[in-house]
Amino acid sequence: AVSHAYFQRLVANSLPADSGLADEAFVEGISHARTPARLIPEVRTVWQMFSEKFELPLERFVAAEEHGAEGRVSWTPDLVLAHPNNELEVIDLKWGYAPPMTEDAVRTLFQARVYSRYAHERWKNFSAYRFTIFAARFNRSVSVTFKLSDLDTVDLELAAAIATIEKAEADNEWPAIPGPACAWCNLQCEVVD
Repeated sequence: AVSHAYFQRLVANSLPADSGLADEAFVEGISHARTPARLIPEVRTVWQMFSEKFELPLERFVAAEEHGAEGRVSWTPDLVLAHPNNELEVIDLKWGYAPPMTEDAVRTLFQARVYSRYAHERWKNFSAYRFTIFAARFNRSVSVTFKLSDLDTVDLELAAAIATIEKAEADNEWPAIPGPACAWCNLQCEVVD
């Protein structure tokens, strides 16, 4: 919510960066998200680290947090930029404690593939689609570029994921499935513990 408010203010004012607008966006975003007071100082620290270094390339701006949906699948990219080399970039801002992913991990990331596929549906005529994860706490980004042929199996993968969720709903069974996030989880779980 904070970054969206900031991006919109920058575009409206034709500015690549502005500390006053960053502060206004912080207040609006915290309010909109109903962030608990105990978390506001930490969010402020991370936001300040991000906003002090961030510059929006206005000439490349396409969208910020534009919600898209198709059937049971929805997506909301944090920031979308069009590059002169006919490449569309979808940027996902990560604010948590997980360290930045490797390029190989991003390339196989379900979210990266789904967002890139839907970016192609929404913004056609680009020769390639770049997905970037920006880890704000670490001030690091990792990008991968997909050609259209790289995304051929995404619809099948989505269908399988939706079927899995529908089965869990029907059976009312939600088994724990180990994954990369297990390293950061502090819940007790029979799968990992």
